[in-house]
Amino acid sequence: MQTIFGALLSGLEDYTIDERGDVGSWIRIACVQSLTSCIEGLFSIAESVDNFDEYLPLSKYQQAIAGILKQGVERLDNVRQEAGTCISRLLKLAPVRRVELTWSLPGLSLMEELVPRADETRSQAVGTSRGEIVNWADGAWLFPRATKLLDVPEYRIPLLTGLIFSLNSRTESTVTEAVFWMLDSPYTHDILTATTCCYQHCDIR
Repeated sequence: MQTIFGALLSGLEDYTIDERGDVGSWIRIACVQSLTSCIEGLFSIAESVDNFDEYLPLSKYQQAIAGILKQGVERLDNVRQEAGTCISRLLKLAPVRRVELTWSLPGLSLMEELVPRADETRSQAVGTSRGEIVNWADGAWLFPRATKLLDVPEYRIPLLTGLIFSLNSRTESTVTEAVFWMLDSPYTHDILTATTCCYQHCDIR
């Protein structure tokens, strides 16, 4: 299982581009979906598995959540929407506890305030009780919320890396919103670190 998880985490870094565009996004979406399904499946049998940490080490679990969130703030609308749907599914899972370890979303209380539940998130935008639009593809809705998660150390670099990738979006509204919220971020040093991560993984075109 750890081998599978490792392969899926690696797939989140596939930014292959050819004449068709960002074909790596197909891999990233598939990995976001698969990681979510794997976590759901493992959590569902956790009570009957004594050595749960051997199947899903806490560090790998946290990497997966951060990786999915990173896809949730990147440049392609369909990738962001799928990541948002998957995060909402993960929010429904009860934490797994083993002695001194707990598998739960880092910054859970903040995440619950900012991210709609699975039954509120759809591939199409839906209205909330306050008339807001629940739509991860909409930068104006997403970035004010997602950037608040920068206060969670486990998410900071992945989120900033995703935001930097979003600056290469062909959608003007996405770029405008990403720039605005990054300029308002107090994590200037971390932005530089995240920029380095971007160049390590792919060429920004």
